[in-house]
Amino acid sequence: MMVEKNGSQEIPLRTQNFYKVLVVEDDKALCDLIVKNLQRSGFQTEKASTGCEAISQLTDKQNVLMLLDYQLPDMTGKQLIESLSQNKVPFIIMTGQGDERVAVDMMKHNARDYLVKDVNFLDLLPTSVRQVIDQLEMEKRLVDAEESLRQSEEKFRSIFEESPIGIAVYDIDGKLVDANKACLRIYGVSDVSELKLLNFIGDVAEDNFSKGEMSRYETTFHKEAVATYLDILVKPLGIGGNGFLSGYLVHIQDITERKNAELQLQRMRDELEVKVKERTAQLAKANEELLHEISERKEVEKKLESHNGELQLFAEVSSELVANTVENANRMRSLLNALLNYSQIGIESDYLQITDCANIFDNAVADLKPMIDETDAVITSDSLPVISADSIQMTILFRSLIENAIKFHSDEPPRIHVSAEQNGNEYVFSVRDNGIGIAPEYNDLIFTIFSRLQSGEDYSGTGIGLATCKKILEYHSGRIWVESQHCKGSTFYFSIPRR
Repeated sequence: MMVEKNGSQEIPLRTQNFYKVLVVEDDKALCDLIVKNLQRSGFQTEKASTGCEAISQLTDKQNVLMLLDYQLPDMTGKQLIESLSQNKVPFIIMTGQGDERVAVDMMKHNARDYLVKDVNFLDLLPTSVRQVIDQLEMEKRLVDAEESLRQSEEKFRSIFEESPIGIAVYDIDGKLVDANKACLRIYGVSDVSELKLLNFIGDVAEDNFSKGEMSRYETTFHKEAVATYLDILVKPLGIGGNGFLSGYLVHIQDITERKNAELQLQRMRDELEVKVKERTAQLAKANEELLHEISERKEVEKKLESHNGELQLFAEVSSELVANTVENANRMRSLLNALLNYSQIGIESDYLQITDCANIFDNAVADLKPMIDETDAVITSDSLPVISADSIQMTILFRSLIENAIKFHSDEPPRIHVSAEQNGNEYVFSVRDNGIGIAPEYNDLIFTIFSRLQSGEDYSGTGIGLATCKKILEYHSGRIWVESQHCKGSTFYFSIPRR
C-alpha cells in the first residue's frame, strides 16, 4: 500500500480513479517532478507543456482537474481558461511569484486553489489536489441528488395530479394549500382559489386537524340542487424538522353512484317486504277457506258413505231402486267435486307465468285420449301463442272445451280445430267443432252454472263445465262467447290479454 510521508507521519493514500490530473507546465524538469509526486499519491496524470497542447488534450474529456502554470510559452493561464469558456474545466493555478492580483483575478475565473512554487510546493500539492477532487466529487453528488429529487418531485406531482381520487393538502393551521384535478372536478371548480371559498370537507375533518388524528366519514355536497355523496379520509402528514406535524392530506372520493345504488336497493327491499306481507296474508286467508271447504267436503263424503251403506241394505228388496240411488249419489259426489273446483278458481292459483299454449293443447289432448279413441275424433290446431297465464287453469279450460266438443257430437265423427290470432292487446282463441250446435237464444244461458240444454240420460255431466271456463277467463281478465246454429256445429271463442 502506498503512503505519503508528512514529516514523521506516514499517511495512507487512496487511489484517485475518478478524476485525472492534467499538469500544464512548460518547465519539463518541474513538470516531471509534479507528475511523479502526484502518481506516488495515487493520482492518474497527464501532462502538457503549452496552452495549445493542453487545449487539444481537453477536447471531449470529462473528469479532468487541470494543474495550470500561469505563465506558458504561448499564452497565460487566464487566456487558456477564457478559451475554454464552453468547457468548464476545474483547475488549480500555479505561479512562481506570489502576486495577489493574479490570485484574485484567477479566483474570479473560478480557480479551485492558488499555489506558489516555493520550497513547500511539492509537499502541499497532493493535499491541495485531493481536497479539490473531494470537493468536485461532493458537488457532483449534490448535483445528482438534486436531479434525483427533481425527478421524484415531478413523478409524485404527476401521480398527485392524475390520481382519479380527489386529493387536497392542508397546512398545520387547516388552510388549503393545494388540490389535484380530480378534487377540482368533484366540486365543479377550475382553480384552487375557488375551492378555498368552500367548506368542502366538513366540520368533522376540521375538528380532527387540531387533534392530529386520522378520520374517515361520509358527507354530502350540494351544488345547483344536485347532491354529491363523498367519502372523506383525513390523514396527518409526517413530522417536520421542528418535531411537529407538517400538515394534512385529505382524500375525497365521489361515491354518488354507489350510494344511489344502495338507496335504490333499500327501496326495492322495502317494496319486496310489503309485497311479501300482502301475499302471505292472501295465502293465509286462502288456506283458511280451503281448510273449511275440505272439512265440509269430508263431512258430506261421510254422510254419502253412510247413505251408501244404508242403501246396500235395501239392495235385495229393490235392486233397481238401489242402483238409481247409488248413481244419484255418485252424481252428487261429482257435482260436489265440480263445485269445489269451481269455488277454488283464483284461490289456489299461482302467480301468472309464461305459458306455451301449444303445450297446454297437447296436454289436454293426451288427457282425453280414451274419449278420442272411442269416438274416432280428429283434433287439430294452428300455431298457438305463448301467453302470461296460470298454466293449470289453462289446461282445465282447453280440456273442458275440447271435451264438450267431443261429447256433443253429431252422427259424424267429431272434427275439432283450435286456433288463435292477435287482436290488438289480446289474443282471441277459437275451438270449432262439427257437433249438434246450440240454438242462438241459449248462447248466454250455457255459461250459467247448472245450465243444461240436454238431458242427463243422453249426455253425462254436471252442468258446471262452461261456467268454470267463464270463471277462469274472468280471473285472467278475459271473456268467452259462442257462435252456433242448431245442428250446424259451434265455435267457442275466448280472449286473453297480452302482458
